[in-house]
Amino acid sequence: MIKNNFFMLITIVLLLVVTGCSTGETEPVDQAEDIEGLEVIEGQAIDYETETVMFDDLTLNIPTDTFELDFGDVGFPMIGYTLDLETGLNFNMVIEELPTELKLDLDDYLDLLQQNSDATIEYDNVEKVNVNGRVWAELTGITEGYPLIQRVYVANKRAYVLSYGGSIEEFDKLIDVFDAINYSVEFVN
Repeated sequence: MIKNNFFMLITIVLLLVVTGCSTGETEPVDQAEDIEGLEVIEGQAIDYETETVMFDDLTLNIPTDTFELDFGDVGFPMIGYTLDLETGLNFNMVIEELPTELKLDLDDYLDLLQQNSDATIEYDNVEKVNVNGRVWAELTGITEGYPLIQRVYVANKRAYVLSYGGSIEEFDKLIDVFDAINYSVEFVN
């Protein structure tokens, strides 16, 4: 099961890199005009001890009992963790450098992502959500029979893609942990 989930995780990340293509000029601190009326994702208290992890130009808090995945050199910033070995629930984050000649925002990025997506990920819902005062796009769907949530934030000419996946039977078990991880994202520059 762990091997299948690891394969799923690698597939998701590769699809994100292949399908995305754009750039954003938005700084990660000022999207207030789009916040009102969006579903708010809270960083609810979780029953896990956490540690702050530095990842490229941001930090995030993850449970200390996670298992870091080693992707080797994939040519772009990427981290991933298994949240639960029994269920294989996992998350990863990819930072995609966007072409500097394009001046695209989150909506443009989502349009390109959906236009260039192949049949491996079937998105059934795309909406914007408020995560700690920032507008993220939340894409939900299925990939290779596994449910998936991806949250995308575009800033600093980069797309930050945070993904959560696992088996259908266990998927909801750690969604609050995924929300708390997403809520904890802070940009350091």
